[in-house]
Formats: sequence, structure tokens, C-alpha cells
Amino acid sequence: MTTPTPRQPLDEQSIALLQRETSVWVARGLVTQEQAAAILTGYEAAPAGPGHWLQGRLITALAVLGAVLVGLGVILFIGANWQTIPKFGKLAMVFVGLVATYGAGFWTTDRLRMPNVGTAVILLGALLFGAAVFLVAQAYHVRAGTPSLFLWWLLGVLPLAYALRSRAVLVLGVGTGLATLGVYAASWMHGGGGFVLPFFALAMVVGICLAALGSAKRRIVATEWAAQPLQWAGALVLLVALYMFTFRFLFSEALAREAALRWQFLLAFHLSAGVGLATLIAVWLSDVRAGRASSSGSLAFVGLAALVGGAYWALFTPLGSEVSYALVFNVAMAVAILGLVLVGYLDGKAAAVNLGIGLAVLDIVTRYFDLAWRLLDRSVAFIMGGLLLLALGFALERLRRRVLTTIVEREQPDGAAGAGR
Repeated sequence: MTTPTPRQPLDEQSIALLQRETSVWVARGLVTQEQAAAILTGYEAAPAGPGHWLQGRLITALAVLGAVLVGLGVILFIGANWQTIPKFGKLAMVFVGLVATYGAGFWTTDRLRMPNVGTAVILLGALLFGAAVFLVAQAYHVRAGTPSLFLWWLLGVLPLAYALRSRAVLVLGVGTGLATLGVYAASWMHGGGGFVLPFFALAMVVGICLAALGSAKRRIVATEWAAQPLQWAGALVLLVALYMFTFRFLFSEALAREAALRWQFLLAFHLSAGVGLATLIAVWLSDVRAGRASSSGSLAFVGLAALVGGAYWALFTPLGSEVSYALVFNVAMAVAILGLVLVGYLDGKAAAVNLGIGLAVLDIVTRYFDLAWRLLDRSVAFIMGGLLLLALGFALERLRRRVLTTIVEREQPDGAAGAGR
């Protein structure tokens, strides 16, 4: 009798990476489906200790935090002594530092087999690249707020993120991209004021566009690694913009001083809204044709499409009363919160439930102080606010536990541990 070949143990991340890579090889015609299956059968998930997942995340977090701190320290040191360094010395310091940092990152990843630490060092290189762009520009007397400097930083980071499939570098790239768009958007508005409303209207459609692109990338094996950063970045930008739209001052300022928007701003707005809406429709139709359509996916599609319409309404409809606009977006915020909780419940995603409940607390507290600060004595407002927070925390914690318990029981009928998290 032939002894079966022992399977090579790998950690869960390596198994997932191998599955994604073999799918790409099959799609490119490098191997057949049967050969890919044979490759995968040679490996099995290694038994993980009780703190394996936490240790891996802790190592990544420490490495990334260390890279950020080193980057900030180097930037501050060079910035403080920049004027005393000759121009040739500045350029030499910048380029040698970049080459050394990237080289150390690739060496740590490939030779030492420490991908978490290596990625953090490469992230440090990406941060130093941004600092180099601004420091070299300063040496040639280019203003630090020049939008093209942010664009050069973005062009140096985003391709690197996709080449390495690094989520950490992609997060930096998305942040740099948002900063680039924000600086350009500020230069595309002129007039006496009223810039806040158009800015957050643009942020809303950009957030929807990022979330939609992340959802599309999740359905493609080769780009699945980039889905989560894009979706979370899009959700964050969208929710911040929607939260800002719940305040009356946005609309009262726009009524008092209307901003003049250049064609570049309008192009960026329409392009972001169009790409986001088209991607949402394409993802939804793809799910319907593949039989993957779900109630939560349809709910998210309708909600995001409605928010695109809300951004157009706020930006292009002649303003009447600021109260009516703020009221509409307060209702939209409440519906978005309920939608987050419902989508999290339907999909079994505890993070969406926790985010929705956290936003509910923030919105209720904001609306309370928005009204009570004007109508009540300060001491009474704080006392009642404290009591409201205690009662709200008790009620929402009970609701959160019930929802999470239902999710766990639905996934694990035997009522496995973790229901009371």
C-alpha cells in the first residue's frame, strides 16, 4: 500500500494567498484547473495557537507604527536642518535614503521571510518619498500647498501598492489621493465663500465611488486584496460627509455666500458620481446574473444610489430654507444608520453592526447638544446629557448584544461561545 505524501502545513494567510494565486494562474492559462487543485492538496492549514491571529495583527501594527514614527522623526530632523544643508547634499540625502529604505524593505520581505516587517519598511519608504517631494520642492522655492506636489506623491505610492499588493501602502495611497483631490478641489472654488457645502458634496460622491470600486474588486480574485481598504475608506469619507450635512450651518453659509465652481470641480464631481453609480449598477447586475444577489446587497445599492441623488440635490438645487435641507439629511443619516445595522445583521458582519450603533450614539448626542446648548442652561444641559448617554449606552449595548448573538447563533446553531461579545 502506498503511503500518502504528507501535506505541508501553512498558516491561514499563506493558504489564502496560494488560493488566490492559483486562481490567477488558471485565469492566465499557466496551469489547468486540475493542476491548481493538485497544488492546493499538497498544503494544509497549520494548527494555530490561541493567540496566533492576535500575534500576527500585533506584529503588523507594531511594525507599521514603528515605520510611521521613524518617518516622522526623519522628516522633522531633516526639516529642522534643511536650510543648512547644501542643495547637492539635500538631493543626495533624499535619493540615498529612499533607495536604502526600499532596499531594506524588499530584503526583509524576500530574504528574511518577514513580510509584516518588510511591508512596514516599504511603507516607511513611501512616507519618505512624500517627504522628499515636498522637501525638494522647498529647495527650489515651490510653495508647499501646490496641488501638483500631492499628485506626484500619489503617483509614487499607488503603483507601488498594486505592484506589492500591500494593503498598508494602499491605505497610504488612498489617503494621499484624497488629500490630492481635496487640495485641487479647494483651488477649483472661488468667490466670497460658501465652499463647505460643495466640498462635502464632492466628498460624498467620492466616498460612494471608492466603496463601489472596493465592492467590484472584491469580486475579482486578482484584486480582492484591495477591496477592504477601498470599501472602508469610501465608507469613512461618505459617513463624514453625510454627518456634516446634518448641520444647518452648511446651508446657511451657502445661502449667505454662494461659491463659484470651476469646470474642473464640476468635472470631478460628475466623474466621481458617474463612475460610482455605474460601478454600483455593474456589481448589482453581476450578482443578479450569477445568482449571488442578496437582500443586503440590494439594500446597499438602493441606499448608495439615493445618496448620489442627494449630493446632486444639495449642490445644484437652488437653496430655500436651510432647515429643510438639514432635516432631509438628518433623516438620511438615520436611514443610513439603520441600513448599516440591517446589512450587518443580514450578512453576519459584526463590524457593520458596531459601526451603525456607534454612529447612532454620535448622531443622537450631536443633535441633543445642538438643541440643548441653545435652549437650556449649561449645567442642566450637561446633567441631562450625561443621563441621556448612560441610558443610551445601556439600551444600545443590549441591542448590540442581541443582534450579535443572533448572528452567531445563525452561523453556529449549537450556540458556540462568543454570543455575548
